[in-house]
Amino acid sequence: MKFDSYFDLLLLHRVFLEIKFTENPHDRDVTVSPQVAKISNQIVDEIIELLEKSENKKEANGWRVWRSSLKDRAREKEVINNNIEALRESNV
Repeated sequence: MKFDSYFDLLLLHRVFLEIKFTENPHDRDVTVSPQVAKISNQIVDEIIELLEKSENKKEANGWRVWRSSLKDRAREKEVINNNIEALRESNV
């Protein structure tokens, strides 16, 4: 699927953030899915590519910085770890 609109991609990105980082998911299998993470990363790649094509290098670099900072965000880490733990407990 190819998107030509920055705002369409931004909306899709926000949808995937909700999927990945919701604190009370209806389906934890989806929330912690590697496929969801992969698609989410592909969306960010598309956003960066679109921004670079439109000569908006500064904003494209901002997305790169945002992506690399995810490793250091306590809330996102906590939500992911809680969802993984809850999924493990439900499969016992």
